[in-house]
Amino acid sequence: MYRTSSLKAALTLAILLFATPALAECLGGSPDGIRQGIEECDGNDLGGLTCQHICADQETPGSPGLRCTNDCTLDESGCQTCGNGIIEGDEFCDGDTLPEGAACPNGGTIRCQFTCLGLDTSQCHVCGNGSLEEGEACDQGDIGDATCPPPYHGGTPLCRNACIGEQGPGCCTGPDCCEFDYDLKLTYADGCFLCGNGSVEGYEECDDGNSAPGDGCSPDCYEECGNGITDLGEQCDDGNQIAGDGCTPACNVEGEYYLGGGNEPSDCNLKWAIAGATPGWSVPCVDGDACDQDGLQNGQCSFDVVYVFNESILAGSTNPCVNTAIAAVTVINPPEFRGPFLDSISQHLDFWSIPFSRDPTTLWLTPAEYLGDITGSASLSVATGAQVDLEVLVLDAIGQIDNDSMTLSCSP
Repeated sequence: MYRTSSLKAALTLAILLFATPALAECLGGSPDGIRQGIEECDGNDLGGLTCQHICADQETPGSPGLRCTNDCTLDESGCQTCGNGIIEGDEFCDGDTLPEGAACPNGGTIRCQFTCLGLDTSQCHVCGNGSLEEGEACDQGDIGDATCPPPYHGGTPLCRNACIGEQGPGCCTGPDCCEFDYDLKLTYADGCFLCGNGSVEGYEECDDGNSAPGDGCSPDCYEECGNGITDLGEQCDDGNQIAGDGCTPACNVEGEYYLGGGNEPSDCNLKWAIAGATPGWSVPCVDGDACDQDGLQNGQCSFDVVYVFNESILAGSTNPCVNTAIAAVTVINPPEFRGPFLDSISQHLDFWSIPFSRDPTTLWLTPAEYLGDITGSASLSVATGAQVDLEVLVLDAIGQIDNDSMTLSCSP
């Protein structure tokens, strides 16, 4: 409530209309205790007025309240008014005027109570109420749209106070608990997943404690064998781990390997296999059969052509070749096989840090290298009713050329 000049004018007018016409002695001398004429008051005669009559709330504790001055005017300094923005008397605050240092400890808005006798903290943020508020990263189960940051590979982050209780992991209490703990887990399936920590979590199919490829567990913690991609160390990969379909559950080719024209054991630098088929000079396949690695009757046969250098140990292999250093590999035919075949070999050479160079048809190793631990595959599609002649030259360090060829055909 606020005091106005109009109220004073009304009081003065009332005095002029109803008071006795005699002038107050205090106007020229001392108060006589009788309010007369235009006097607002006289001594203890306040005309029945109190602090409340002048729009104040109450008397200020320890003060005389509303009193009369020696010149017969009202002294309101002993009254306090809640809402005038001035902390008076026993007021703790007033409007927007708050005690020094008054603030919400965790953010939010603090106000003065309407009585001016205390603070209103209902709009202050409280860590632990389960509601995400300004200044908080999270609060129990309320994490907003937060996700697990790198290097984590997925999952849902947990708040330090994610456990609603008083004991155990995630049961943090206090103003500093509304932050994320990315390593916190309440079960194996929650929290953030870190591929490479040696623990299988969440979506992970495996976790071997590293991020290296070619060891059975991919860098993103999926089983490499059965993913449909011939990874490092695999001879084939048909997208499953089922035996009897041309590729073993361990991703080795089921069946024998073909020399492709080289003379064993002196110069058979390269051996061949066809996933799901018996290799030889001619390999026929029916669209959709085991030799067709896409497994569909779609007007083509997708051959998985497996290769191995020198003395690599292979399922079904007998009388391994002499391990000689390889100097160059050239794809003669077909042109569409050059890229996939040389890319597959390049991937292995990069993995083993073996230097090489290549052009569109040939991969060169300088110096020549022993590749006895390298095996891999590349895909070659043949339309139904067609055949493709596959021809590759492999040059070793002493000038021997292994000229291998194979005819692949597809029938509906």
